[in-house]
Amino acid sequence: MQKKTGLFASGVVLFATLIGGAIRIQAVLASPAPLNDGGLFYALSMDLVKNNFALPAVSSYNLAEIPFAYPPLAFYLTGILHALLGVSLFDLVRILPAVVSTLTIPAFYLMARELSRTRETAGYATLAFALLPRAFDWVIMGGGITRSFGLLFAILALWQAKRYFNQHLLKNLAGLIIFSILIVYAHPEAAVHTAIGGLLLYLFFDRSRKGFFSLLACAAVILASTAPWWGLVLARHGLAPFEAARAAAGQDSYNPLVGLIIFFRFSFSDEPFLSLFAVLGLVGFFGLLFDKKAFFPAWIFGAHLIEPRGGTLYMMLPLACSAGYALDQMLLPVLGMKLSDGALPKFKTQITAYSFLAFILLYGIFSADYVAEKVRSTSLTTGDLETFRWVDEQIPAGSRFAILTGTEPLRDSTSEWFPALNRQISVATVFGYEWLNDGNFARRVENYKSLQACRSQEAACLEAWSKTTGLEFDYVYLRKEAGLIAPLILFLNREANYQLLYETPGAAIFKRR
Repeated sequence: MQKKTGLFASGVVLFATLIGGAIRIQAVLASPAPLNDGGLFYALSMDLVKNNFALPAVSSYNLAEIPFAYPPLAFYLTGILHALLGVSLFDLVRILPAVVSTLTIPAFYLMARELSRTRETAGYATLAFALLPRAFDWVIMGGGITRSFGLLFAILALWQAKRYFNQHLLKNLAGLIIFSILIVYAHPEAAVHTAIGGLLLYLFFDRSRKGFFSLLACAAVILASTAPWWGLVLARHGLAPFEAARAAAGQDSYNPLVGLIIFFRFSFSDEPFLSLFAVLGLVGFFGLLFDKKAFFPAWIFGAHLIEPRGGTLYMMLPLACSAGYALDQMLLPVLGMKLSDGALPKFKTQITAYSFLAFILLYGIFSADYVAEKVRSTSLTTGDLETFRWVDEQIPAGSRFAILTGTEPLRDSTSEWFPALNRQISVATVFGYEWLNDGNFARRVENYKSLQACRSQEAACLEAWSKTTGLEFDYVYLRKEAGLIAPLILFLNREANYQLLYETPGAAIFKRR
């Protein structure tokens, strides 16, 4: 019986990995550039390679002297692959996040198997995780070069933590320590959420004195092993970059009371149509509470309230497990489908159950593919890259650009990638400045928003913006949406103080006299 159900679960996991990987990777291969963001991380990787893999004090990004304080593991791995394989850093930042995101699927099964009652529950949970848009949409972007490694190592660390709390074997404690060290070197939010998950695992499944002191020893070893990085950053910059990053993260967070209200909306999965997997997770949430198994509900709730900025990504881990529980232990048995007898149900007698599973699968594939395509549509195009090359070749290095795209400050691929692929300055770009502890991050966000408002106004808006913000610029870069001409382009063509230098169906560049 165990062999048959084990084969069923293995088949589900293999299928989930193949279909989930195909959705992730095809979106990347269809794009000429890294999906959406990642320009800052590309620049950091380039800085590291140019500095012969010695950690630079500051980044060259946007010529802003931004402290090089970000956990560097992904940049080292990218740079090493670039040196060994000869693949461009640009292509590595484009492709690697989707590959690592695919690896999180079988890694998730290892964790889910330790946390689930049956292999089937873990298998269904893995299928849900593979197709949940929020489990991969921000991970396969260019910025996922750090997020993907953080998520992968977090899943593996929690897998080892659960195994250790079960039997207190030294090899599992060693695995927990190794993966936790990699997390700290990979991504700051991953470290926070691994700590949340690990603490909950201890409270629900151990609570022994040995487990407690093992966690303290684990923390001490992690702290000592990561000291070469954070110690160097502290020696160079003090606590300022970390304080700045913490303050910047609070800009798109909310207070606990608002968070409590938002939690009960239960709309975290980024599903574009019917929030099917979120609903399955919600059913499992209450089913687990009824079954007096509160670990997954506590994890979902804790990840959301304690660290809401990155919480939604890590909420997908317990949410997928709850969805797997709902399918295997609650919904499919009602439809007469149960694998505990060691045999697969016959199709003719279980057509309703199979139809339900087929609907979930087809919906999940369509939903995930739709979201992946939506992410690709927000990314740089071939036309954008050609414009960047023209600027790099024709405009003097160090020139100051006001870039208008009409998008949001932290979702603007043009504003982020422009200073990463050129030797120019984007005066309103927000990316990277979260590591500058000057108290001006919120003001920079407002400056960016007020600049974008000028797209539909006259040239006087730009002049007023420059005077109000104190930000001077030499050139105006206007990105066109679907070939549409922003009103500002028409007004600038009539202004004697602005000269049109370059125009394509995708962009226009003016020189300010």
